[in-house]
Amino acid sequence: MRKLVVAALALGILVTMPVGALQDQEPETFIGNAISTGGRSGTSRIQLRIDRWNTPEERQAYLALLAEGGQEALVKQFQQSEIGRARVGQRNSYPISYAYQFVAEDGTRRVVIATDRPIGALEAVGRASTMEWGVSIVELRMPPEGNGEGALVVAGAVVANAETHTLSLENYGQAPVRLSSVRSEK
Repeated sequence: MRKLVVAALALGILVTMPVGALQDQEPETFIGNAISTGGRSGTSRIQLRIDRWNTPEERQAYLALLAEGGQEALVKQFQQSEIGRARVGQRNSYPISYAYQFVAEDGTRRVVIATDRPIGALEAVGRASTMEWGVSIVELRMPPEGNGEGALVVAGAVVANAETHTLSLENYGQAPVRLSSVRSEK
């Protein structure tokens, strides 16, 4: 239970920062370490390239779509949108469909990145229970100076967070992967 609470805090689900949307957001790449302690423990390099950030209007449209059509409608829309690419280790890269960031009063940025998750052939054919968790989500905390940290949930259910007007995890499909030593390259 303690691990779940720590993971939830890392993702910002239980604690929210004072938020203000950043304006004039330039393309950016985040590079760091993905540390998995689950079934396959180990460390891999993660690269999250944001070619463009979602506009406030796009963010609101995604939240409205999620509220009206549920996660399935959100996943279908994600499949039609690519604003960047994500790569973990040497695997293929995957499209990023949602990227939005906020800045706290102290200059710390909260970056939320989401996309439909890759689904393997065996999972799809067998219609595994994990099919209901169609979204992968990353949340980063980037201080004004130095390296940031965060978490990646490969398979989770998302909801619209009414307090921050962002996507948040409703539950964990699997344990989060901890992200450390995350740096930004513009």
